[in-house]
Amino acid sequence: DMSSITSTTSVGSNTFSGCTALVSIELPPISKMSQNMFSGCTSLATVDLSRATGLTEIGKFAFSGCTALKTIISSGVNQEGAVIIPHGVTSIGQEAFYNCRILTNINFGQGLVSIGNNAFAGCTSVARVVLPAALETIGASAFSGCGGELAINANIANNILFCFIGLLMQSNTLLVSTCDTRKLFDKNYEIFASKS
Repeated sequence: DMSSITSTTSVGSNTFSGCTALVSIELPPISKMSQNMFSGCTSLATVDLSRATGLTEIGKFAFSGCTALKTIISSGVNQEGAVIIPHGVTSIGQEAFYNCRILTNINFGQGLVSIGNNAFAGCTSVARVVLPAALETIGASAFSGCGGELAINANIANNILFCFIGLLMQSNTLLVSTCDTRKLFDKNYEIFASKS
C-alpha cells in the first residue's frame, strides 16, 4: 500500500518487477516511472496514476509482460480496458507496454513527444490509438502485433502518413520505423487496418 506516501520523485528500477501477486496499485506523486518497475507482474490489472500528477516519463520495460494489465487511471479518468497516459508524460520508453495483451485502447496525453521502440508491441487486443499533435518520434515497431481494427488518429502531414501506410500493409499490423514527426502537423488523418 503506497497511499501513505505523500512526496517522492521516483520509485527505483525493478521495484515491483516479477511481483506476480500484485493485482492493483495506486502510485504516489512521482515524476518518473523507473525502468522495469512492474515488468513481469502478470496479475497486475489496474494502475492508478491520479496522484502522480508530475509524471513526465514512463521508463523502459515499465509494464513489459504485464499480461493482465487492462486499465491505467489518470487524473481520476477510469476507462475499463484503456491506458490513459497523463498529459505531462513526454516520453514512453522502449518496450514499456510490451506484450500487454488485453489492453484495448491507448489514449496519449497532449504532451507526449516520444514513443520508444516496441513500446506497445505484442498488445494484440489494441483496437484504437490516438496520437497527440506534440509527438515528434515513434520508435521502430512501436505498435507491432496490435490486433483487431487499428484506428490511428493523428494530426500528421502527407510525408509522415507514408511512414504508417507503407508498413500497415505488412500483415495488417502497424510496424513503424523510427519517424521524426516535427514540422509535419497540418492535417488530420485517420488510418484503419482490419485483419482479414
